[in-house]
Amino acid sequence: MLKTNQKNVHAFEIEKQDPKAVIEFLEKTMPFCNIFSLYLNTILN
Repeated sequence: MLKTNQKNVHAFEIEKQDPKAVIEFLEKTMPFCNIFSLYLNTILN
């Protein structure tokens, strides 16, 4: 999990110069993060 986060942060740093690229990157990663957090919540609760 930590390795994935570090990769995402690194990718975000690379794409910071281009706002469109950042938005596309967030659109790709955010749904996955939401699904993952829901998945974790169902396991923990």
